[in-house]
Amino acid sequence: MQIEIDEAVLRVLFPAFLILDGSGRIREFGPTIARRFPTIASGDRIETHFTITGGAPDGDLSALVDSSQTFTLVGQVDEARLVGMVLRCSAGLLLTLRMSPESFLLDSSDYTMADFAPGDPAIHGLLLLSMQRALLDEQRTVVRELAKERQSSVDLLDRVSRVAGFMAHDFNNFLSIIKLTSDRMRIELRDQPRLRRMLDIIKSTAARGSAITRSLMTLSHQRDDTRILVAIDDMIRDNIQFFSTIAGTDVQIKVELAAPGLVAEVSPVGALNSLVNLLMNARDAMPEGGWVTIRTQVRKLPAGAAGGSDEPGDCISIEVADTGKGMEPEVLAKAFKPLFSTKPSGNGLGLASVLDFAREAGGDACIDSAPGRGTKVHILLPARIAPDVAAAHEPGLAGPHAGSALAPTILLVDDEPYAIEALAELLEAEGYAVTACESCAQALVELASKPFRILLTDIIMPGENGIALAEAACRMQPGLKVVLMSGFVPEGQSMAEDWMFLRKPIDTAILTSMLRLALDGPVAAE
Repeated sequence: MQIEIDEAVLRVLFPAFLILDGSGRIREFGPTIARRFPTIASGDRIETHFTITGGAPDGDLSALVDSSQTFTLVGQVDEARLVGMVLRCSAGLLLTLRMSPESFLLDSSDYTMADFAPGDPAIHGLLLLSMQRALLDEQRTVVRELAKERQSSVDLLDRVSRVAGFMAHDFNNFLSIIKLTSDRMRIELRDQPRLRRMLDIIKSTAARGSAITRSLMTLSHQRDDTRILVAIDDMIRDNIQFFSTIAGTDVQIKVELAAPGLVAEVSPVGALNSLVNLLMNARDAMPEGGWVTIRTQVRKLPAGAAGGSDEPGDCISIEVADTGKGMEPEVLAKAFKPLFSTKPSGNGLGLASVLDFAREAGGDACIDSAPGRGTKVHILLPARIAPDVAAAHEPGLAGPHAGSALAPTILLVDDEPYAIEALAELLEAEGYAVTACESCAQALVELASKPFRILLTDIIMPGENGIALAEAACRMQPGLKVVLMSGFVPEGQSMAEDWMFLRKPIDTAILTSMLRLALDGPVAAE
């Protein structure tokens, strides 16, 4: 089959296209090729600028004409990757190419939206990555100022803490809207796996943003999410594909899970973000590629571990081991220190946040590394035997009282209209009766008019305070369950011991688990 497309249309649909003549020479190329590969000229042989891999026997692209098989072009100079298919046109072979997303999702780049076709899901990742970079640039500016004015300055550290916290609060609000809207769309697109896969890409990229904001929370000494029982082996098994994306194509991941039937009381978001931080460190330690092993096993938690008892006990050990260059002794001694990094663009918060996560859960973390022997990071978490409960719950499956007078009532308060719209629809699909308010004043009117089972409220709102609202609500309706949400809790704010707290960006499954826990009985203090 031969295809003819107007060149102006072709430049919009496939901005990275190439047209080859019968001898394999380049006749025309798209604007993205011209910008990314400035040495390319009409008449050059394709082998001069690219290595052809994947699908083309002996580099013969004509063998792929009219087939559904894809191939990859790897740049000879910067190793940029393009993936595409081959069509026949009057001028020869039309290579319909797109820039491979992995290069901008995992590393710094100067890609723009014009480098991608309209509707390419890579654009969503590019937009989110731009937000992440802006956040990190601001963070680096603050850290440089901190070093200039002496890191020991208490006043400056306090200012950095507040700046990082409020930045993370705003960013977490954006991520919450992205994740909640994705969950909402997944319900509507239940029978469309291709579109649901695109939503998974958006959510996975948002999870990357969550890892960055968790690092900012470490810098601002923030509390973590309310902890729930998590089956660590299941959590790792469910995220293997996501971990492979984080590690990149040159790193192979091996998983050895040996803690079945055991759970740890942890923040699910914190556990996932800790593994993401360790995988990114392992990837950076192996620029030529290598292996990462994620291993779980049952060990004894050392007596006196942070948050633990004076007696040794069973723990789940999560080990992330790489085959990289390893650490020098002086680097190993400082590895967990905040703001310490050996990377030119590093912020020194990744390993510090991993240690904070482990200690918040009553466990600990340690590193085994030496030059030439790779690095092993161990996260030790107190273990419990998994309770005999129902399997994991997927958002969007309505509860038994959905739409009935018996549905548990929730008063939802948030100043973000998109977030409150998505949350209300998702919770109603779960079987709750939701009254949504965009201000504390509106919420107090609702509390005075009818009873509620749960108050689910943001903490930071323009001119208002969710904690003060919760205190007033509990006075108006004793026995009301309170779940607070926020991306940042300002210093000096105190919460009642039986209130629950959820860190933004919100994970729908975790939120619904917490709501069921709130309805089932009193919540133990953290």
